[in-house]
Amino acid sequence: MSITKKNTADSYESASAPYVFISYSSKNANVASLICNTLENAEVKCWMAPRDVLSGLDYDTALMGAISDCSVFLLIFSENSSKSKEVRKEVEYAAKKQVPILPCLIDHTNPDDTSFSYHLGSQHRFDASNGPIETHLQRLVEQMKKLITLIQPESINSKTHSSSANSPIIGDLEHKKSGQVIGIDVGSTKIRGCVLDIERLDSYTDSSHDYIEDVRRPATASSILIQVKAMIAKIVDEKLLGNHPLGIGIAVPGQVDLRAGILKFAPGLGVRSVPFRTYFANLYPGVPIRVDNDARCATRCELHLGVGREFDSFVCIFVGTGVGSGTVINRHVLFGHNYCAGEIGHIKISSNGPPCTCGQIGCLETFVKGPAILDLARAKAIEWESRGLLTLLQKQGELLDTRGIVAAMDEGDEAAKEVIEEVAAKFGMGIASYLNIVNPAAVALGGGVMSGFFLHMVDGITRAMQKNALAEVANTPLIQSQHMDDGAALGAALLFHANEDWRF
Repeated sequence: MSITKKNTADSYESASAPYVFISYSSKNANVASLICNTLENAEVKCWMAPRDVLSGLDYDTALMGAISDCSVFLLIFSENSSKSKEVRKEVEYAAKKQVPILPCLIDHTNPDDTSFSYHLGSQHRFDASNGPIETHLQRLVEQMKKLITLIQPESINSKTHSSSANSPIIGDLEHKKSGQVIGIDVGSTKIRGCVLDIERLDSYTDSSHDYIEDVRRPATASSILIQVKAMIAKIVDEKLLGNHPLGIGIAVPGQVDLRAGILKFAPGLGVRSVPFRTYFANLYPGVPIRVDNDARCATRCELHLGVGREFDSFVCIFVGTGVGSGTVINRHVLFGHNYCAGEIGHIKISSNGPPCTCGQIGCLETFVKGPAILDLARAKAIEWESRGLLTLLQKQGELLDTRGIVAAMDEGDEAAKEVIEEVAAKFGMGIASYLNIVNPAAVALGGGVMSGFFLHMVDGITRAMQKNALAEVANTPLIQSQHMDDGAALGAALLFHANEDWRF
């Protein structure tokens, strides 16, 4: 929304003019007014409710519109504001709109100890907690002018500015950008990071992908943000030599709100509502942050660095602790209205079966994901033992894993062969349904499970496809993903590829 005020002494001329939105608790109204008057006397325009709410305009609409159009969101932060639902709402909206937020601390309340921490990050704060607020006003004016100039250089004549060596937000924003993009893959078990020069993709080598660590358990929204923050800081320091990246892309394992950059739910991590974009936008102001589902990111990697060099339309399916997928049509990754396009793991192939993480039953994922294959192998071992038959699956007992099943297959074990044939039949049935709808030129299979099972399973999947799909699509080639481990991290960086139409 665009707000325009005219013919009033306390107004700004248009929404295009730079101005500061001042957010405060009613109990800090006197401090907010003093700061506002000081800034305006220094020719820094301000917007402050209720003073600047136009007559006849809905109050909340006016606030949200003013936040959307402001150059800087100045938060008067105190114990009072930390408890204010209205202030929190304004901060969340500013973070969602990626408006630079500068908390002005007027008492000793630590934002990190409040629910505001996700949206404010841990840097870029103006500390006015020691002594009277009047003693900090001149320094605040200087920093605000600098910040507005860095965001909108034409807004204020740079000759009128004086430097402030004590300003972390100004110093941080003055970092040069490196010309490279950081990609982070937040997996259910590991976090991976990479650096990619998206203008020189031919120069990429596996050595660029060398940041890997285990997800700390138990995982929480806060612990994940802190881990990713530390990895990004390490990459910035070691790979970019302190310079900021052109962008930060983050791949996450679950449902994503692409517009807000929020991980809505990750079953494998057991976390909800993780605000990646708002958190890192505050840590790295001026650096665009993009968040997408990990399977779509891995598909994007195949588009630009893998099978996409041969096919313009294809499907990628990744089998691990779950089943993720992505679809490319005419060199565009599909998103869908609610960002759920291509969820092949939740195609129904049975009217019964174990419950899926989505809350339904009969989903393809519940029959072909890694844990499901292990459960089937253990059940097969018990069945064979009850029939007085021997199988290598019995010897491994509770230590049985997918590598053990592959090893049994390589030894010619018939029970292991039955497991793979049953899984392949169900997998091929699900793929066939998708082929009938999308008609891709190829299907790429990846993920941790397929890295071991691809060669053992491909023939069985192909037979099931030919049995269940339309004749015109039944012979769609199955190929192995070219980026089995690093695809999601690279795909996260490739969110900033020149051909990526990121409309979110």
